[in-house]
Order: sequence, then structure tokens, then C-alpha cells
Amino acid sequence: MKSKTTLLIIIAVIIVAALAVYFFVFYKPGQNAAPIAGATPTATANAEKVVCTDGPCIASHFYGCTSAEIAITDPNSTTTVTVSVLGTENDKCHFQMNVAGHGLDCLFAKENLNESVLNQVFGNEAGQSQVVSNSCQQF
Repeated sequence: MKSKTTLLIIIAVIIVAALAVYFFVFYKPGQNAAPIAGATPTATANAEKVVCTDGPCIASHFYGCTSAEIAITDPNSTTTVTVSVLGTENDKCHFQMNVAGHGLDCLFAKENLNESVLNQVFGNEAGQSQVVSNSCQQF
């Protein structure tokens, strides 16, 4: 049973890494963001949740810790990765990544909101594994 769980985690990491490469390199439709109708406010004051449609949109919300989300579906399967920036919580940025009910729930210090940390979260070695390890819990 333990090896099956480990195999599922490895497969999820590979899917996330493939989607991250696709997301940051190839996926760039014309419209960057659209508001979610009836979105529930997050911990960030007066923030409207935004639905991003490309990598630069969600990255800019991550760096600014403003409420946004994106759902990325692997073009070769039905696997969807949902990436959410939930806003500020206890003076840290609340970030989540969900792949089929498994993923990361993170509280990043605002000084760690940079491209290297975002790349590390997506499984790309960027020298920030300790920051991600200290800031995130798997679910």
C-alpha cells in the first residue's frame, strides 16, 4: 500500500512539472483575467478574486499576494491542476495547488514571493526547496 501511495505521489509530481512547463512556456491565450461572479472575499481587504488564463497573470498575483486562481488541464489527459493565491493570512501569503485532491497548502513570508519560489513549488529545482518545505504542507 505504501509503494502505491509513493507511486501516486511521483506521478502527481511528474504531471505537475509537465503542466508547469506547459503553463509557463506555451499557454498564453489573449485574455489574462476575468472576475469570478459572486466570488467570496478572501483575507485580503477589498480584493476581488480573479480567474487567470495564463502563467504571467497567476505569477503577478503570487508576487503581489492578491487573490486569484487558475485551472490548468493537461492537453494529453483530463488531469486538472488548480493553483490559487488566497491572499494575506497572518501577514503571510496563502497559496494552494491542488491536483485531484492532493497538493500543497502554503503560507509564504512576503519576502519569499519570487520567481524562484514559484518555480520550486511547481517541481522545478530553483534552490528554494528549504523555503517551500518550511512554508508548505501536503494534503
